[in-house]
Amino acid sequence: SDYTRVLTYTSVGGSPVWQSRSGGGTIKSEIESNGDYQSATNSYGSTSDSRLKEHIVDSGSQWNDIKAMRVRKYSFIADKTSGPTQIGVIAQELEASGMSGLVKTKPYMNPPADGDGPDQPVLDSDGNATNYKTVKYSVLHMKALKALQEAMAKIESLESEMTALKARVATLEAS
Repeated sequence: SDYTRVLTYTSVGGSPVWQSRSGGGTIKSEIESNGDYQSATNSYGSTSDSRLKEHIVDSGSQWNDIKAMRVRKYSFIADKTSGPTQIGVIAQELEASGMSGLVKTKPYMNPPADGDGPDQPVLDSDGNATNYKTVKYSVLHMKALKALQEAMAKIESLESEMTALKARVATLEAS
């Protein structure tokens, strides 16, 4: 039968720390120590049942927000690479563009040295807890989807105008 296991080993290269496998041993899903998530079905989701939601209205335009985003290539300092290895956005740039709703601030935490007890906050040189920022990519993707719909509507409108203009030119040329 299918099973799930939590693995405690890690090594260079993103070894798995959590896996779900079929009874035959095929990996169904896996979280790697480098943060990657692998799914055999390439499917993930969230609760979306209309019976659980209220105040449902159409989204406003996302065109300007998407245009303001800077998609960047980068690498993580801790990875010590010679060039960019990732693609995405920078939380502080989103905030500066007025999209702070896509950004979440979380405390840096370290596990206790002896492995027993709760994680401890990472402190700066003045003894203050330090934070880092995350981006709500799932929301960003929905904004991009809405902007794509807007772009499609603009393209369809331009195509209709072009067809009408061609018909008008053909009529003028025929007369």
